[in-house]
Amino acid sequence: MQRILSGSPEGGSIGIADRITALRQLDYRERALVLALNHERPNEPYVSGIDVVPRYAAELYRTMPQNFGTELIVRSISDLDVTSESVFLRLSGEKLSTRVELGARQLSADNNLVDLDGLEDERFANVVLNWRERRGMTTLRVGAVSTDAEDVAQFGLRQDWQLTDNVGAAVFLNYNDLADETAQLRALGLRDEVGVTLDWTLTARDSATLTASYSQYKSREDRDDLGDGYSVEASFAHSLMVGPTHQVQVRAFANTQQNFLEDDLPSDMVARLPGGTEIDDVVPPRYTFIGAGVSFARGIPGEEYPLVASPRYRFTVDTGYVMPDNEIGISANFAIGSRILGSDELSLNFGVDQTGSQTQDNSYTGSIKYQYFLGR
Repeated sequence: MQRILSGSPEGGSIGIADRITALRQLDYRERALVLALNHERPNEPYVSGIDVVPRYAAELYRTMPQNFGTELIVRSISDLDVTSESVFLRLSGEKLSTRVELGARQLSADNNLVDLDGLEDERFANVVLNWRERRGMTTLRVGAVSTDAEDVAQFGLRQDWQLTDNVGAAVFLNYNDLADETAQLRALGLRDEVGVTLDWTLTARDSATLTASYSQYKSREDRDDLGDGYSVEASFAHSLMVGPTHQVQVRAFANTQQNFLEDDLPSDMVARLPGGTEIDDVVPPRYTFIGAGVSFARGIPGEEYPLVASPRYRFTVDTGYVMPDNEIGISANFAIGSRILGSDELSLNFGVDQTGSQTQDNSYTGSIKYQYFLGR
């Protein structure tokens, strides 16, 4: 393919769209992007395939995103409120993308839930590196969370492979993640996790995903053991509508979590929790959610680079059966994004998750994000 491209100069027998496609398959993304940008102008003379060039340019920008912005997130996990403000910058080359994020969070809760003294103000930083390969990608994440009471270093590693045209796989490792199954665990605990994901594209409209992981839970200040366990999540999705701008999808899913807990809470957590709090109030011993959902979308608000013109929106609803409480649960999320000044986006997101149980807390989320897209 490379010899054919070299032997056919631009404007020759190979069309612009076909040339861009070939360059992408050869991993020459920067050359493909430059070629697409040079031929996406409205006054470009029409040739066969030229109408898809602007979308090719957007897809290449999404593969190699370059943007900066700021985000405000307000979240409630049971009776714990978390407010987060951050700024971020992402730069990309043909192989490597780098994302840097700096921010702060404020935690607040009634003392009857948890004593946050020294933990209520979090400062955090993250650096994420993505190295793109011919049939996969390596992602490295290094970060830190600092409070007056304790500093935590964080690490993540993920390797994605495209095994065949229809099957993808990934393995991942996370160290010192902030777990949020319950409000007490979010404030006082950490999670180490290792897992694997498999993705199947069954048909043009059908796909399936299976994720399995093993987790260890630790106390945040002394890293004493809380327990360990596993989780499995499976889903099947069917697209009812697949168009250049709009998508409608239905899905069925099941996820389960089983944890094996220590007999007692660590001393650093006992000192911050009300008397009578048991370890299964902090880490859910068992949780299962089986159900179905539907989503309506025009693009994806807040993504690294949009493929659809403004405005963009997405609405998702999931409902199902929650165990061990044997109740009906529901979660919903609505996001909308729009261009403001030109090559930018302001997006809003609102979510509610009522799929919790006596040991898995419900949550509410709202966010506003502004990002400016760099490049031509």
